[in-house]
Amino acid sequence: MCACQKVKRVSEADRRAEKRAETQIARNMMTDENKSIYIALEEVDIDWFWDIEDVLELDQMYKAGKSIQEMCEYFGRSGEEVALLIMDRAMRNKIRVKAV
Repeated sequence: MCACQKVKRVSEADRRAEKRAETQIARNMMTDENKSIYIALEEVDIDWFWDIEDVLELDQMYKAGKSIQEMCEYFGRSGEEVALLIMDRAMRNKIRVKAV
């Protein structure tokens, strides 16, 4: 499958089941019962999947100085989803992080 092809969206029930399984695996891997772990964004309702066209459009909007709020409204996404994609794109050196 080409990376540019659209990915089938995963149902919310499937996402939650996967999260529960990941959490259980992580807990089972702990060797010391006195240790505890924190899983970032474990139970956050985030749609992690983006169409490649939307990713490239977000890159352009970010470079053009659009605000996160404008991007949220344009894509119909939450601020968290847009911010996480911006972080992902910056970590991959596709966009440059702006000074705040």
